[in-house]
Amino acid sequence: MVAVDHIGRDPISKFTYQGLGFSDAAEVFVFISGIACAFAYTSLLHKKGWRHLIYALGARSARIYVYYSLSSVAMILIVSAAATVWGHNIQINDYVGVMKNTDPIAAMWLALSLISPSDLSDILVFYIVMTLIGVPMFLVGLRRDATLTLVASALVWAFSQKFFGSLLSLGDYWALNPFAWQFLFGIGMFVGVKRKSPLHDWQWSLVPIAWTVVSVALVYKGIMRVSHHLGIEADWLAISPSTLIEMKTNLSALRLIHFLSVALLVTRYLDPTSGLLRRPVLAPIINMGTRSLEVYSITVVLSLSAHIIVNIYHPHTIDKILIDCVIFAIMLLTMMACGSRTHRPLWHH
Repeated sequence: MVAVDHIGRDPISKFTYQGLGFSDAAEVFVFISGIACAFAYTSLLHKKGWRHLIYALGARSARIYVYYSLSSVAMILIVSAAATVWGHNIQINDYVGVMKNTDPIAAMWLALSLISPSDLSDILVFYIVMTLIGVPMFLVGLRRDATLTLVASALVWAFSQKFFGSLLSLGDYWALNPFAWQFLFGIGMFVGVKRKSPLHDWQWSLVPIAWTVVSVALVYKGIMRVSHHLGIEADWLAISPSTLIEMKTNLSALRLIHFLSVALLVTRYLDPTSGLLRRPVLAPIINMGTRSLEVYSITVVLSLSAHIIVNIYHPHTIDKILIDCVIFAIMLLTMMACGSRTHRPLWHH
């Protein structure tokens, strides 16, 4: 999803999660990261204490920074090289999110110093902050009073909805507002620590509401996609691009409720012991998940490269699908080169 959703007019992106409603792969990524951190670091804290936990968090943050740096530098070099080779078809200003300065060296300095992180790889900066600050704070809170901790996290999220841009003046720096997205990360950690949904006791009564939210979002997306083809006037329903960006940056209530509804339905209908998850065809995908940092880092570089190629050559649909297949193959090879981690499913730990 990360790969094809960032390639302009990619045919497969019409069928990815973002097409189902108001949330996208970012919510999935952050939520699962919270769960994974809870599994990994709760166990470490219990077995070896705070000293080893802090060391592990520091080491993990350093590792994330290395991959952030490699992917950022690679993307800056790709944009710079493309502008040199296809100068009449590509302008660096078209990729200002990736290359924050027309001078490659200056752009690299801005990215590596974290003064102005490059788009696509900047979510890794968010993970560094969550690893160094979010994980220990949530672990302390969840061990003392999990419900109160979640409420406090929700209040920070609510506060950030109104004051993030004006009071904090960080809107131009963060693609994901950390004061907002920490709430979803915290919900993930809550689930990982408690091994159940925060709404477990109310799950049955919430399932109809979740179905309603997901259904309405799906119908809305469908109307917006086919309205022009059917001659239906639906522009009054459209959300402006600037509003959509703001909704994602600040994790709007609409996105959050949609994602949590989807997550609730998945946990309701997909049993962790399901034979579906043991099918051989899914094994490579699951193994890729165990190397998410490496695979994500190479994926953003590949998706940027493909996006440039698509913008320059305007390939046909079948050619775009072939490009996607090449990207998927490289992702799989990256996982194999790094060595897949074969573990029992997390729910068995």
